[in-house]
Amino acid sequence: MVRGRLELGRVENKASRQISFSKRRNGLLKKAHELSKQCDADVGLIIFSPKGSLYEFSTSNCMEKIIDRYRQSSDAEKVNKVQQDVLRPKKLSADSGTDFEAPKSPQSNLVFRSMDGSDFPKQNIDELNQMEKELETALAMIMTRKTLLMMEMTDGLPEKVNALLRERDYKQSMLNQHQSKNGRINEAASREGTHNS
Repeated sequence: MVRGRLELGRVENKASRQISFSKRRNGLLKKAHELSKQCDADVGLIIFSPKGSLYEFSTSNCMEKIIDRYRQSSDAEKVNKVQQDVLRPKKLSADSGTDFEAPKSPQSNLVFRSMDGSDFPKQNIDELNQMEKELETALAMIMTRKTLLMMEMTDGLPEKVNALLRERDYKQSMLNQHQSKNGRINEAASREGTHNS
């Protein structure tokens, strides 16, 4: 039995969309794992759910290494150019504090103007597709960087928690020793007070 081609489109029903996402995500993760095992390939996969949950897979147990390797590839140079031209933090003008530095390349200028909402020129479908690809690539890089920063923030938290717990236990034992010592001193003082009376 041959399956016909299915036209892919957005699943409108929320429950069905979540089920479809889970199944496709699991399938994609499985395929990434199989690719890495069968072909000895370095694979890095980052997925954000519609709700913003992060799912990732990397063969080297270090997504950063794979991302660094990606950045060094020739395709990454194009992405870096888009990031530098379009999405870098804009320099504030000294006079108004709100004017932005103009982008340098013509394409990034078009993207900048469209993001700005002012003076958007009429473009053909190829130019719009190219802009869309550049924005998607830049967005993917931003999301990856954000994920890495979040992972860096959470790295070492268990060690910090354990250190704080050890410190708390130490202080509690010192407090208990101090209270015990004070209790013995008070008890001795009260015995002496009864003997003197």
